[in-house]
Order: sequence, then C-alpha cells, then structure tokens
Amino acid sequence: MTQPIEQTITAPKRKRVWIPVVIVLSSLLVVALVVGGVASIASVLAQRFGPAAPQQELVTGAAPNAFADAPLECTPACFDESSVEATVIANETLEPFGFNQHDYPWGTYDPTSAGAQYRATAADWAGGDNHPDQCVFIPGNAPAAIILDGTDEDSTDIVEWTGSHADEEVRNVIDQSVRLFADSASATHYLETLADQVADCDLVSGGDGYSAVVTPAPALTLDESCAAIGWVRTGDPGMRWRAYTFDMQRGNMVVRIRLLTDGSTTEDAFRGLVESYSTQLATVQPTAAP
Repeated sequence: MTQPIEQTITAPKRKRVWIPVVIVLSSLLVVALVVGGVASIASVLAQRFGPAAPQQELVTGAAPNAFADAPLECTPACFDESSVEATVIANETLEPFGFNQHDYPWGTYDPTSAGAQYRATAADWAGGDNHPDQCVFIPGNAPAAIILDGTDEDSTDIVEWTGSHADEEVRNVIDQSVRLFADSASATHYLETLADQVADCDLVSGGDGYSAVVTPAPALTLDESCAAIGWVRTGDPGMRWRAYTFDMQRGNMVVRIRLLTDGSTTEDAFRGLVESYSTQLATVQPTAAP
C-alpha cells in the first residue's frame, strides 16, 4: 500500500504590507545617492577638466600693426644671447594673474636654431596630416617655421625657451621663447609674414579628427618700441580649449608668449599681461649701439 506523502502544514504568515514600501523607498534612495554622486563627480571633473566659459566671446578691436610706432632699428643686431635673460617674464608680472608655479625656467633647455625648428616643425606637420600649410605656425612654441617655403631651413638664428608658468591647478599654462634675428629688418619682415599667415588661416585640421578655429587677435597697447601680432586658437572643450599667442618684436628680437587655457583665464586678462610685458621688454638694453 502506498504511503501517503507527508505534508508539512504551517500556519499562514501575517502579510507585511510595509515591506514593499520600504523596498521601493530604499531603491529610490540608492538611485538618488548614485545620481547625486555621479552629478557631484561630473561637476568636479567639469571644473577640473572642462572649459570654464565655453561661450566666452573673443575680444574685438583694431587690426594690429607689424611695425612699432618708434622702432628700434639696428644693423647688425642690437641684442645677442647675453640679452636673453632680461627677456624672461618677471614673476611680478605673472603672479597677479595667478601664475605662481614657475616650471621649466630659462636654462632648462639648450638653445637651438631656427633651422632646426623649421625641420622639426615641417616633419611633425607632415607626419600629423595637418592642413592647410598656411596654418603651420599654429602648434609652434617658438617664433620659427611660420611658412613652409624652406626660407628658414638653414637659419642659424638662435632660439631659446625661456620658461613655462602655471596656476595652482595647472588649468592655465604660459610658455615663452625668444628668437634672435640677424638684424631688426629681418625681425620686422618675420612679423609682416606672420600677419599674412594669420590672416590666411581660418581653420586648421589634423589627424584623429582634430580641428580648431583660428582668429586674428586685435591690436595691443604696447610700448612704442614694440610691435606684436597675435591669434586665438579655439579647439574642442577641455583643458586646452583656447590658446592665445602673441609674437612681440623689438629690434632684432621676437618673443613668443602663449597661454593654453580651459577658459578660466580670460582673453582680456592675458592681453593685459602681454601689454605689461612690453614695458619690461622695452627696458632691455642693447648690447650693441643701434
């Protein structure tokens, strides 16, 4: 005879209607915490890596002049390598704008020549599939190789990197370099050519889909012995959203000052810094009589 299957009968449990409510509320709380945490992280990352002012308008004004109001004419050169130290941007000029980290000071890198810079720039430009060629001046950190026509391929002009400076969070970096031309006429011709290059370059493109808009910078208020040509590069949002660059000429010297920024240093502020620097450059004494 088949034995019946034993059934274990238990009393029914009391229904706990509050449990689903607690589960739902707990789930919502977890979601809120996760979303809040992600938003907080995103906010921090945006502040750290994103542009502070992606809608920041460019400064407008009169077109710059490649000729100083009272140029320092010198043939041969008024300035030589012994003049370079005096061109280094003074900390007193940098620190009011928040640039208190003075990295890679003058002397960190050995001097080079404009010819060496030309060859390196031409190779990098071609290797990076960059175009158009009239925009070759854009990535350079020294006043050399502004046009790919071979002019500077064998140039012996001295080029020196004279410092890099950053703010506390390295959201803004200024670098500086100097080129010593054979005479003031050569330096002035360089600035004229650069002005034409900037005017001819609207959009630069490269490998991996890179592109940036290039805009001529309006005239600065400078010491009467100085002239300057500048431009603004606006790329994708991020740590290097904007680059502001000026090449300033006095006598046979051209000094490049470039700001790489996420937008937290404004164009107006940087222009003020460069204008202040022109006063310093004007005090550099020639090593040979003009």
